[in-house]
Amino acid sequence: PELIAPYAAQFLKLIAQRNNRLVWGGMIALSTIAALRADELFPHAAAIQKIMHAGSVITNDAGMKTLSSLAAHSEEYRQVLAPYLLERLASARPVDAPRYAEVILPAMGKEEKAHFIGILQKWVASAPANRRKRLERTLKAAEAIG
Repeated sequence: PELIAPYAAQFLKLIAQRNNRLVWGGMIALSTIAALRADELFPHAAAIQKIMHAGSVITNDAGMKTLSSLAAHSEEYRQVLAPYLLERLASARPVDAPRYAEVILPAMGKEEKAHFIGILQKWVASAPANRRKRLERTLKAAEAIG
């Protein structure tokens, strides 16, 4: 990540391209460097969200990782991004819910804990066994948020 972090601006340009492979690659690169370049990337959070709404599964997965890393970086960023991350988790495809829950867990704080746990409990209740185990592990970790 340290080797590609200086190219954050170029990766932001890639996610606005028409070529879906460039969008995927750019978003994956951003997810890799988000923790290192949070202050540089946070002003572009709305653009990342917009790209995610029109993007593929790969774009959305990498976008969730990017925004989660940004939210985990500071209290200010978490307050801005946590509602969006929770909304995306609540409305995720069932197959994506365990992965999204695991990804956003580090970005959750005391203020989001109850809402996050509520969403996880709904997913656990309706999930098949293989997804339920992952969700239950994340639920257990969420209960320890202090």
